[in-house]
Amino acid sequence: MNVVGLWWHNRADIERAHHYGLTTFFRNSTISARRVKLRQMSEDIAIVHTRWKLSGQRDKADEALGDRLGIMIFVAERSSTGWIVCAAQNTDINPGMETNVFRNGKMSAVDYRDKE
Repeated sequence: MNVVGLWWHNRADIERAHHYGLTTFFRNSTISARRVKLRQMSEDIAIVHTRWKLSGQRDKADEALGDRLGIMIFVAERSSTGWIVCAAQNTDINPGMETNVFRNGKMSAVDYRDKE
């Protein structure tokens, strides 16, 4: 699942979506892991959380955009050939915000905390 909730259900859909993004708006981008946390659920199952930083994304006019930060979660299973990712979810970090609101057909991030 990607940062806007697009949910791909099979390898072909995942490959098609990544090919599109990596040949268009992400074609000059780099992503790097900033922090990794591993939780071994059993000998053969693991959950991996990673904070990431993405640089080099382009907008529709092919202009460079600023860096993004996010968190990705992987559920992995050990197989005879190594670890296989069974599920993944990707979430942007929106600094200083608590949740999203949907108003007048548009979603935006908000912070409900009192500002002093």
